[in-house]
Amino acid sequence: MQVDIKRAESVSLQNCYSPMNALIAVRQLVHICILLSITWKCCSTNNLILEDALKAEDLLYPSAKSLPVDINFVLQLAEQMTSINGSVCAELYDQSLKHLFGHDVEKASLFKAFFSSFVVTSTLDNVTLQHWKMMERDFQCKMITLKYANHTTPTQYCTYSITSNAKNSLEDGIMYGFCLPSECTNNDINEIVKGLESYRSLNGSVENRDLICVPGYQPIQWWKFWSVHFALACIGVLTIAVIFGTIADVGKCTTQKQFLKHFSILQNFRRLWYLSNNQANSITCIHGIKVITMSMIMLTHLICFLQSMINNIDELRADYRASFLAQFLYNGTYRVATFFVISGALFSYSLLSRAKKRRRSDCTSHEGTITFNRRQSMNITFCFLSILNRYLRLLPVYAFTIILVVGLLPHFSDFPSWYVVDPLRQCQGEWWKNLLYINNLQHKQLCMTWTWYLASDFQLFLFHFPLVLLLISWPKLANIVIVIFLIASCLIKAILVSTYDYPPSLMLMIPIPGYNPDFASYTFDIYMRPYGWWGSYLVGLYFGYILSEWKRICTRKLYYNLAIIAGVLLNFSCICGIYWNINGLKSQLYDMLYAGVSPVIWGLGWVLIIGACHSKQDSWLNRILSHPFWVPLSNLTYSCYLIHCIVIFAVIEPYARMNNNLPFLPTYSHLETCSLYLLSFALSYFCAAILFLLVEAPADSIRTQLFRQLIGHDSRSEQFNEKYAASVETVPLPDGDLHAKPESIAKLSKRFERKSFCGSPATVNAWYSSLKNSIVFPAGIVQPPFFDPSFPKAVIYGAMGSVIGHEIIHAFDDQGAQYDRHGNLINWWSTESKEKFKEKTKCIVNQYSKFCYTHHGNKMCLKGEHTQGENIADNGGLKEAFAGYKKYVEEHGQEPRLPSLEQYSMEQVFFMSFASFWCGQYKEKHLVNLLAVSEHSPGEFRVIGSLQNSEDFNRAFNCSIGEPMNPKHKCIVW
Repeated sequence: MQVDIKRAESVSLQNCYSPMNALIAVRQLVHICILLSITWKCCSTNNLILEDALKAEDLLYPSAKSLPVDINFVLQLAEQMTSINGSVCAELYDQSLKHLFGHDVEKASLFKAFFSSFVVTSTLDNVTLQHWKMMERDFQCKMITLKYANHTTPTQYCTYSITSNAKNSLEDGIMYGFCLPSECTNNDINEIVKGLESYRSLNGSVENRDLICVPGYQPIQWWKFWSVHFALACIGVLTIAVIFGTIADVGKCTTQKQFLKHFSILQNFRRLWYLSNNQANSITCIHGIKVITMSMIMLTHLICFLQSMINNIDELRADYRASFLAQFLYNGTYRVATFFVISGALFSYSLLSRAKKRRRSDCTSHEGTITFNRRQSMNITFCFLSILNRYLRLLPVYAFTIILVVGLLPHFSDFPSWYVVDPLRQCQGEWWKNLLYINNLQHKQLCMTWTWYLASDFQLFLFHFPLVLLLISWPKLANIVIVIFLIASCLIKAILVSTYDYPPSLMLMIPIPGYNPDFASYTFDIYMRPYGWWGSYLVGLYFGYILSEWKRICTRKLYYNLAIIAGVLLNFSCICGIYWNINGLKSQLYDMLYAGVSPVIWGLGWVLIIGACHSKQDSWLNRILSHPFWVPLSNLTYSCYLIHCIVIFAVIEPYARMNNNLPFLPTYSHLETCSLYLLSFALSYFCAAILFLLVEAPADSIRTQLFRQLIGHDSRSEQFNEKYAASVETVPLPDGDLHAKPESIAKLSKRFERKSFCGSPATVNAWYSSLKNSIVFPAGIVQPPFFDPSFPKAVIYGAMGSVIGHEIIHAFDDQGAQYDRHGNLINWWSTESKEKFKEKTKCIVNQYSKFCYTHHGNKMCLKGEHTQGENIADNGGLKEAFAGYKKYVEEHGQEPRLPSLEQYSMEQVFFMSFASFWCGQYKEKHLVNLLAVSEHSPGEFRVIGSLQNSEDFNRAFNCSIGEPMNPKHKCIVW
């Protein structure tokens, strides 16, 4: 094939390996002569001619806005076309060269962009940060449509890699990248590449050849693919279920239709605003931290993927290298470590809290939970159900996202390919590994690469499950094991980094000179493996253990400030600790220390910040991070994590196709990147909300109901709303026993008998279950001296009536108020109501905290915050009981006064009955223990506190304002 060389470009990637050195020299002389001619014309003509000359020069030499054309390789490929003379492919390639060197400026620019994707480089570029440039050339080729005289045609990008049997096969190997019209068939391409091996010689015999061609943008008849129909069918079925579920929720539905209510958009939209847990001491600051972390991960991924769609990547890297603060972007891999810390903390905190803390349940006045002793801690059934519960929590929305990626997206996207990871197309044969959480254990063919975190986190969860059980049974031994694991986590990563001469941190954008540039191996062998972030997970796990053991206290402001400052400095040191490495300084000892210890330091930094916010909840930082604004976004974090990269692909691909620099790729701009980020953020959370309402919330509701029936406890799993933490169901324990009995363990494998009565009828107690929204009064308490139908009504209402009112008010105390009438854990109060309730409960807390005893000269005061739930119930129960008695009097008339007690009105008898109900004596040691740990106030304080706040009591006994039993300021909650 003859090529008319009238104009050419001097930038070439070829060197002495080319067999055409003489021809190159001649061409370079032609380049110089043409440039001198243009320069002379520019100096001797007017501005119009100058403008034309500059356009001509732009055709000769690419500006910074496009990749340079490797003219030698372009012409070498033209020579290879002689083997397929007469084919459509050869003819179109010949026309492409003529248009490149022609006088039509528009077509010359188009084919300049076409040929700018041609490159000859080392196969090592496939595993280094240079792969972004290969992806850039890939997209530069596929985004354009070639225009010829008679027709237009899409393109295809081909890479042909040749490696030898030499020791450094990748480094010595050669990779050719070239763009061809789509009419070039496989036979044409195979004939073309046959002669490329002589273009560059290898240091050894050729051992491997790899040819990959990916078609560019072209209309696809998507309706011919069965996977598309399957994905659309799944979407359709779920949409129909949501519609009918909403209808069933609005109207009155039969029991058979109750299942559809799991899909109700009204019910699930309310779930979106749920608080993350049902404990008064919930770690609410995690909501804000999760959303902020997710937003930073999204920004890091956006800039990473933008590298494959901009033409000035070298300029961008130079700017980042010179900027100290840019480390927050290019060293952004530590963002994900925050999720490892949170996941480990919530996993251990959830499991330990359930196993070791008493709660109100269906059977006793506290929620019965299994306390694992040495014999029971490794119960196989419990462990299996816990692991299964965790697996099923993450599975439905994950599987649905994979269906979208496998079935739909490959037919609607042309995101650049990388031989190691094709973000979309390689899911078709590898999706099952994601569902088994082993997708992070391979080097190629990764499906949804960004979901490696879920696999690592699940593997760490499985590995540390016995360790958390060990913390319950043998905490001292478990502490030793944790220390050993922490040391091992540091050593493993440090040794791997040192052995393979990797940089101390994985760089996503900027290569660090002097280190092993193998970005791919670093990513797959360390970054994505569970031991890469083992230290962060262990720190979080032990932090959860500390939270479950220590009660929250209001720390001094000094300690709070020190913890916040220390946490910020520790995290800052991890982010900015490699600035000196970026600028050429290298120390093996420092690299090992940084690589090994930094995950632990990062975890400690966040633990200090979270711990400080949790212990001082009225601090400004905790108020910001715990604001209700974060709650719905926090609940969407898991779905957002799954979908955000797909949204980024969908945003930046049209951006590249419609930029102002066409037919070339866009130039990086901070302003445009900010706009893309805001758009990606908004669309990601919007799509996450759809995923949540369509899949995540219904699946979670169904899973919870199934586990309630399977495990035998009519309660929801305690939801921390953290998708990477364990959620473990508990078994109600008979007779209030805190130690799991064999018959209780046996219930794990049986269906729950709803009609069974938990607890002994002889129990002298009463209790409210927020999970069933029910009150239980065993026969033992409806006997004299507490109750007898023959008692005067004032006595009955004052004693038993107050108990009934007490249990009713438990539905609206600090814990019961977090459940709705169906026993669902939801945030059903308005913000104003919650604030007023919180303000009123503070008054109760302060009042009861002033009640004290003197023990051996030491003043011991009641813990008002710890006993507030029972105190609120006492006050409200007394008020409701008296209101009930007054209503009885209105309907049946005043009761006669009691014999020998005529001096007391029946209203006064009511309050005397209430007080006598709590009369009792305490042994000194028991009283001390009661003040220290019990959530019930001593009987004396229960009576005094309730009566001080009762206007009815003061009217009945004519107490003057200001007297001890009638203070001016009363604490009225209900």
